[in-house]
Amino acid sequence: MGQGGGASEAYLQMMDAWYSEFVRANPNSPPPPPPPIPQYASPPPPPPSPIPQYAPVAPQGVDMFRREKPSRFEDGLNEDIRVFVGILEIREFVVLVERACKVEELVKEKRKATIESWDLKKRQMGKAHQSSSKRLKEFTTRLNVSVGYSRRNNNQYNMASKAQATSIASVGSAWPNR
Repeated sequence: MGQGGGASEAYLQMMDAWYSEFVRANPNSPPPPPPPIPQYASPPPPPPSPIPQYAPVAPQGVDMFRREKPSRFEDGLNEDIRVFVGILEIREFVVLVERACKVEELVKEKRKATIESWDLKKRQMGKAHQSSSKRLKEFTTRLNVSVGYSRRNNNQYNMASKAQATSIASVGSAWPNR
């Protein structure tokens, strides 16, 4: 140990002396906890191999498996029970076919409903546009009637107001001429 070891040893002795004096002065103070005992962890187990090692399958093993493949449980049953099993399998198949047909029908109905809703939205958009233009025409007609001008008189009124505006402008302007 070099100088660092001697300095830390001197520091520990100084702290030990201070603590023992502190304990004598304060008898009610709790004793320090014992130093922890180092627990060394065991090394982790090696990771499993990324490629599992299986016994190679020989080509003749496949054929042997097929030969020794257990036959269906039906083979041990009497003829009546085999017939019932066959009927049940047919019924299950029929149920599956019916469900598939039902799904196809539902898909067709959904497609029709989607197309109908799209057409309905399209028609409503067209009607909304037509009705808004009709409302605008009706509103302008009512406005002209309520003011008391017809279209023919309306043009004469516009000409008169333009003439009045020009006469006011020709009298004088607040803006200086450039």
